[in-house]
Amino acid sequence: MAEGTSKKTEDKLSEIDSMGESMLYFLVDSIGGFSWRMRHDHAHGRISDEDMKGIEKDLERLHGEQVRAIRNLTRFGIAKPLTDDDEPTDEYRAWYKWWNHWHHNDLTNEQWDELNHKISAKEDISSYRPSGDWRDALKRKVEERP
Repeated sequence: MAEGTSKKTEDKLSEIDSMGESMLYFLVDSIGGFSWRMRHDHAHGRISDEDMKGIEKDLERLHGEQVRAIRNLTRFGIAKPLTDDDEPTDEYRAWYKWWNHWHHNDLTNEQWDELNHKISAKEDISSYRPSGDWRDALKRKVEERP
């Protein structure tokens, strides 16, 4: 165990390292959404400065989990999902947009209910994925550049 890292954190990071591509997408997306919501609500006064101090510690931990999940995308064909400064690369953005479009536009309510049930039951969801290949969007982007 790394110095200063709890067993619970190590277990979570180990779990992330074994997640399939679908679960990595949902983890990255949900952490991003939660982080945005907390900061948005704080900025609009719905979360006090005092409460936000405690929340920031959780957001920092979640950010670490999100970075770990994104780095794991190398197992699914993304050569370098993050820069050395942990900024998203074009490859990662194309992959994320491909999954996000499927998640928000292609899944029916019935499919989402079924998928959500399987996620809650910790069942395999690897068959749930967008059709095609995320690299197609990246190729189009490269071709469109002047």
